[in-house]
Parts: sequence; structure tokens; C-alpha cells
Amino acid sequence: MTNDEDALNGREENTESLEQQLERLLEDAEFTVASLRRELDGARSRREQEAMLRAQHAEIDRLREHLAEAQVHWGAVREFFEAALRELSSDQQDDDSSGEGQG
Repeated sequence: MTNDEDALNGREENTESLEQQLERLLEDAEFTVASLRRELDGARSRREQEAMLRAQHAEIDRLREHLAEAQVHWGAVREFFEAALRELSSDQQDDDSSGEGQG
């Protein structure tokens, strides 16, 4: 082998070594990126769960208010039905009394 051949072989070995190093660096970088993505996804998921829990706790804290509103609404429904029943009873009595005069 001549010096030129030795130099060429040395460059090829260096090139392969450099390519192998670059491949390892890329693999490490890809692994790191994947790990970071998993951590980011986990952090986002935890943040969303915490926000949901805060919202649920806020609604639980307002439970008395919700129940008070519900009672008022149910009272209005009851009043509606009572008025409707009175009206139906009144209409039925009117029909009965007007039918008696015709018979």
C-alpha cells in the first residue's frame, strides 16, 4: 500500500466512524424527543385533569345555590299544576252545571 492508499483508507474509516457517530447522535436525539413528548403529553393530561377537578369542585361549592334554584323551579311547576287542576275542575263543573239545565 502506498501512502495515498493509506490516507484514502484512513479517510474512509474516519467517514464511517463519523457517520456512525452521527447515527448514534440522531438515535439519541430521537429518543430524547420521544421522551420529551411523553412528558409533555403527561403534563398536559395532568393539567386538563386538574382543571376538570377545579371546575367540579367549583360546582360542588355552588351545590346549595343549585339546589335553591331547583326548589324554586319545582315550586313553580307545582303552582302551575295546581292552577291547571283548578282550571280543569272549574271547566268540568261548568260543563256539569250547563248540562243539567239542558236535560
